[in-house]
Amino acid sequence: MLQRSPRVRCLRIVSLIALVAAGCEPWPLRGSRREAPEAAPAPERAWPGRGWREPAYPLDTHSRSVPEEGPLECPDIELVRYRGGEISYGRGVRVAPPFQEKLERFERIAAEVGEEIMRRPPESVRHFGAFNCRRVRGRPYRMSEHGLGNGIDVSGFRFGPAPREAREDLPRRLWWRTTVSVLDHWDAAEDETKDESDVLKSRFLRELTRRLAEEDVFRGMLGPAHPRHRNHFHFDHGPRRYRIL
Repeated sequence: MLQRSPRVRCLRIVSLIALVAAGCEPWPLRGSRREAPEAAPAPERAWPGRGWREPAYPLDTHSRSVPEEGPLECPDIELVRYRGGEISYGRGVRVAPPFQEKLERFERIAAEVGEEIMRRPPESVRHFGAFNCRRVRGRPYRMSEHGLGNGIDVSGFRFGPAPREAREDLPRRLWWRTTVSVLDHWDAAEDETKDESDVLKSRFLRELTRRLAEEDVFRGMLGPAHPRHRNHFHFDHGPRRYRIL
């Protein structure tokens, strides 16, 4: 039988004392069994490769995997018709309640950016809808976030007349009701043929998406840089994080 020298035993004792002093549990003795502690529920989600955590999101528990062919059955979850708070959605959009909270933050930021650049907030959002039970285009094995009421497609904004006191800061074409379009104005600031009013509309869209990304309102953001989103933004809060604007 191998005998440890007094020096080895001494080093092990010193190491054990150091572990206990640091608040760590010492390694188990050979041949002993230790029951694994019961896993505690994780209220937060860790994102791989990132040094931060975020609160769990209720819709993360639903699987997005679906059969590639045949009828699609979307989860039976609660949906509400949301017509907007600070900004109108017209006849409204059908969304899951957790996503409604994201839209409320979206409206607040859109109103702030509108005040800054257009000298008034938008009065309405132009959109292609929210809930739609369908697969992701080009990925038939995956359900779209629209199928959970967890995404919206925004094509632009409608602004009412500018207040009289703000008109001196705006080109004349922006004094009255006007529309900001993703298709027409996203790249206007880079087009020398566009006038000042179109450049301001472009600035509104660019600053809006920058603020939405900075404040992490949505996990998924697609725009004109994506080939299937030339004329609208897609915003969602699915499990995957991506931004192609």
